[in-house]
Amino acid sequence: MYLSRVRLKNFRNFEDCEFSFNSGVTVLIGENNVGKSNLIFALQLIFSPESSDRSRTLTIDDFCSHVTRTSAPPEIRIVCTLTDFVTPEEKSTVQTWLTKRPNEAMLTYVFRCNEKGKVIYKTDPEKRIPIEHYSYTIFGGEEETREPFEYEQLRKISLETLSALRDAEGRLCPGSRGMLSSIVKRFGASDDDKEKMKTALDTVNRILGSSEQVSSAQKAININLQQVCGSEFAQESRLTPVGTEYEDLVRNLMIQIRSPGTGFHELCSNGLGFNNILFISTLLADLDSRRSGHELVLPMLAIEEPEAHLHPHLQRVLNRNLPRSSTSSQVFATTHSTHVTSSMSLDSLVVLNRPKTGSLQAVQVGNIFGQKYESEKKDLERYLDATKSTLFFAKTIILVEGMGELLLLPCLARHCAKKPFELDERGISLVPVNNLAFRPFLRLFGPNAIQRCCAAIMDSDSAGTPIQIREVKENATVQSLRSEFQKPELDQYIRIITNLKTLEYDLAIATKEGAEDDPMAPLLNESVIIEALNDTPGVAKSKIPMVGEIQDRRDFGKKVVELIDKKHKGRFAQVLARKIEKGFQIPPYIQSGFDFVCGRRYD
Repeated sequence: MYLSRVRLKNFRNFEDCEFSFNSGVTVLIGENNVGKSNLIFALQLIFSPESSDRSRTLTIDDFCSHVTRTSAPPEIRIVCTLTDFVTPEEKSTVQTWLTKRPNEAMLTYVFRCNEKGKVIYKTDPEKRIPIEHYSYTIFGGEEETREPFEYEQLRKISLETLSALRDAEGRLCPGSRGMLSSIVKRFGASDDDKEKMKTALDTVNRILGSSEQVSSAQKAININLQQVCGSEFAQESRLTPVGTEYEDLVRNLMIQIRSPGTGFHELCSNGLGFNNILFISTLLADLDSRRSGHELVLPMLAIEEPEAHLHPHLQRVLNRNLPRSSTSSQVFATTHSTHVTSSMSLDSLVVLNRPKTGSLQAVQVGNIFGQKYESEKKDLERYLDATKSTLFFAKTIILVEGMGELLLLPCLARHCAKKPFELDERGISLVPVNNLAFRPFLRLFGPNAIQRCCAAIMDSDSAGTPIQIREVKENATVQSLRSEFQKPELDQYIRIITNLKTLEYDLAIATKEGAEDDPMAPLLNESVIIEALNDTPGVAKSKIPMVGEIQDRRDFGKKVVELIDKKHKGRFAQVLARKIEKGFQIPPYIQSGFDFVCGRRYD
């Protein structure tokens, strides 16, 4: 059994949003303040074992600010759908929550006003209903009934949460506040074992009490205790290591840890990142034992920012192994880490997105591809790394061919665009596909996918040395992409933009606006390009033309491409990036891409 869908209505920043989940691990990604923690809090309202009447009662601030005014007063609704019941215990737990659809149950939390509040709203819909007229209810199934809700059954489903500001060391410390004793107790101990431990404790206490050091301290304390309280009220104290009973031993258990080849040490000597991993492992062990002991039918764990205090390699290792470690639990993780994102399967990713228009959107990335494009999904999973996966966090995206564009486009945006800007400040991700297929990346965007703008800036690789746009004949790959993605329904999301030939060619022949079709127009970037060629290692210096030596723009562009060749493109881009300043002419196709992702469209 697992939680397959959640629908949030009028809750915090969710006007009406539905989430779909697979079993196992789900990773929730998106920019700051997009609602990842709000979703976890919504789940806690129903499934947290620590929830009480007080914690389930919301405030006026929990209502979405975009609540639509209707004839009925506003209410918050959280609907959770459970799927795939296998064991008799699972079926028994959800028996009264079943829907009309096969193998499906539903739990709903509603926060709404009472009859007095409804009268106030009917009299004056603009008047805010006092929060004391609101209360919550939870019911199972599709329709609410007057039958009392089975909270005892709900306790069979439990959500443990690790907040972003968690105290792993504190939660794992000995004592009543720690969680170790409760975990150990669930594994049980025989009466014989308990008696043996009690005998051992008595022996330790006797040896300790007979030592001169402890007996002297104990005597000094008791003398002062009698003097302070008087003989009538004085008590007698005893110094013991952990108490005298089995429960005392378990309650004061201390966890220690070591790396291979070292001795055990306390958690205070361990790093925060490793303590976090230990805490996650301990919680998973606890949930697994509770399920094995038939205490739970669905253990769930929500981890906010599992990457906290972990270096990139360990982030990826943790998230690759987390699905195997949580086979009997359902895990939800929220993250801002591209390392976490790139290490998970696309089926595990749910992207929270703010479209330019409409309500907040939750997209299960794997579902975008379906069975028809399964191979593209597998390709994309191989392509994604910590750099490319930034596209899931961006407001808009620019896809480019490779290293040259990756180095030069930020400089062109900063110094040469019609309205200069910084990519990061606009929330724009620049993603190189590195001569791989653009198609799987483009598949991510559209009205039925992630609703964000994506510009694919690519080389036409036209034969010859074109100047006029009408001379350009795009290669077969570009033509195929246009036929599939350049459609009216995708126009506001995807723009495929090509140059005359290649990035280097178009930078070389750039001229003033309005003169692009004139082969003899001035070469505005000539001096900078020639200076960069001279500073690029490996370029044949004897073949570099002098400034003004070549008059025809087509010949100059061809010469630059020949000198750079494929072997020197990356080095040339690095050198040129250092030299680009205000006044360097931006090629029209790059400006067109900037216009699209920035929302400034002139076509």
